[in-house]
Amino acid sequence: MKRIVETIGASIFIEEVVREKCVQAESRFHAASQSTREIIHLR
Repeated sequence: MKRIVETIGASIFIEEVVREKCVQAESRFHAASQSTREIIHLR
């Protein structure tokens, strides 16, 4: 039983880390596309 709980805990932790990375990547992507748009507007 303890092992199942540990596995579930680990998978939840991994899911949180992955979600965090996805959010960071998404915000970084938005920032990049925003600056790209600004560069296009400057030309």
